[in-house]
Amino acid sequence: MQQKDLQFVNDVLRPWESLNAFLVERYAFQPNLSDITNQVRGLSVSIKHQVDLIADEQTNLTIKQHQEAANRERQAARIVSDLADSLKHGKLKDQSRQCDLKVVAHFECNEEEMFRFLRNVPEVTHASLGQHDFLVLSLDAMRYWVRARNLQVDVGALKVQEAENTFFPTAHLAFNEAYCIQANSVRIKFFARDNQGVLVPYNPQNVNISIN
Repeated sequence: MQQKDLQFVNDVLRPWESLNAFLVERYAFQPNLSDITNQVRGLSVSIKHQVDLIADEQTNLTIKQHQEAANRERQAARIVSDLADSLKHGKLKDQSRQCDLKVVAHFECNEEEMFRFLRNVPEVTHASLGQHDFLVLSLDAMRYWVRARNLQVDVGALKVQEAENTFFPTAHLAFNEAYCIQANSVRIKFFARDNQGVLVPYNPQNVNISIN
């Protein structure tokens, strides 16, 4: 591997893999304040930094022109860039680029209305482009920058993980102050599989939630 490939693995690929593994741990998180939001901030900034690196490698365009090209060619690269700026700077002058980040625990319900923890999802709400799963977005953006920068890094086999396929009578989560300073509130969404096995939003009649 060349130095630029190694740097991408160190700064982007390995942090993405670490976050992917962390999100399937059954922990309760304050929606806007935890190790997850810290990791998302760092990873989004590292992905956005790819535009500076490509401008050094391909000097025919400015940084702004490279970013504009990325925005046109891959929506995920645009959203991650806007998220990085939102997390770094707070309110953006261009409100159409503003992003909000919240961590939401996703559970699957079966026919007996038992609950399986799927994973914690960092949900990104973009002012112009709607709501997205950061892990999916960042993987798509990574693949764009690997191609755009002609990196010799294999990201084709990466996929978003889910927790073990085990159902329980309660939707339970564990609070660990090592990963979250406090959890005064926790966001949870429920899903069920349709006839094609696709997860769709679901409103269970009886919900027993436990956080310990």
